[in-house]
Amino acid sequence: MTRIVPRREDGKDDYVVPAGQRDWYNAYFTLPHEFWTEQHFATLSPAALAVLLIVLKETTKKPDVELLREQMQDWYGISGKTVTKGIHELMAADLIEERLRWEEDPSAKLGYVKHHHYGLTGVFSTEERAARRRVARRKRRLNERKKAKNAAQEAKS
Repeated sequence: MTRIVPRREDGKDDYVVPAGQRDWYNAYFTLPHEFWTEQHFATLSPAALAVLLIVLKETTKKPDVELLREQMQDWYGISGKTVTKGIHELMAADLIEERLRWEEDPSAKLGYVKHHHYGLTGVFSTEERAARRRVARRKRRLNERKKAKNAAQEAKS
């Protein structure tokens, strides 16, 4: 019989519920509430959803990411064509923006190579998600202090 067991994303070990530790294999990224309240989950195509989730993951600590279409199959299991379709749809929805970066490359015809980097906009941006995490962290600490204070008062009673 087949036994299905949750695994880490890389498939190398059993899944463990994230506990706030800094283990990048078990880390999670934030998904703004607007993903649900603005119906992005229902209106975006599977290609756009895949690209959105990839860029969300990759921009947790940095504002943009270079999506190398020729490597997306190996890295994420989606084709370069799917990535292109997803990027175009996200750009049309104003959820992602392209940032071109030119780097010197003596082996290139013109001596430079163009790199396409993509960053999310609005509530999906790296900065906005970081700000929301800070607010959530403050609220969690405040709630923990209140619980501790209440527990101490109950212990005295």
